[in-house]
Amino acid sequence: MISQLGRTHYRDAAANITNPLNHENCLSVPMDTVPSKNKVPIRLTEERWFHITKGHPEMAAYHHSILDTISEPSALFKGNHEEILAVSEIEKGKYLIVVYKEVSRKDGFIITTFISSKVKSIERREKLWP
Repeated sequence: MISQLGRTHYRDAAANITNPLNHENCLSVPMDTVPSKNKVPIRLTEERWFHITKGHPEMAAYHHSILDTISEPSALFKGNHEEILAVSEIEKGKYLIVVYKEVSRKDGFIITTFISSKVKSIERREKLWP
């Protein structure tokens, strides 16, 4: 279950990071790049990975699943600040949500990621795919 604190943290991150090329905290070299469903290269930078795993050390075990969720999600939903929420079920009733932004047709980046057993609030959002 996503706590209120978790929702606030996600909302603040999505609102404050608009373009990593113009954001001093996101200038690190990409660790990995994977194509989104829209065929936009999505970067996972060292800074974002540190941010994700510092707050949620259990996410380190899901590195490949995070990348897979971007390229092969179960569903995509529209965020509140032009971000995209990619969802995949990693276990029965356990979902991986990857929040990312497509800045242009040639560039995008991961904002954050989390695991939730409750996806009803996400499923109420506008569905982008399929």
